[in-house]
Amino acid sequence: TPDPIPDPDVVYGDANCDGVVSIADASAIFQNLANGDKYKLTEQGLKNADCCNPGSGITAADAIAIQKLDAKLIEALPEITE
Repeated sequence: TPDPIPDPDVVYGDANCDGVVSIADASAIFQNLANGDKYKLTEQGLKNADCCNPGSGITAADAIAIQKLDAKLIEALPEITE
């Protein structure tokens, strides 16, 4: 699979748009998936959150990719698994 064309406006993984990719971003994604009406992500946050197989939409895999990055199991986002 070819590498995706990077979008300069996307900070992969920064779902809460605080400038840092951390477990807080994974939590924000899980909360949004569980109850999107209560735990909304901004438009930019939604773009940033799609960090595992970008273009596939936001799923638990995106939050897990952030957790892998935090645990140093992967070196960078986006994570391409397909």
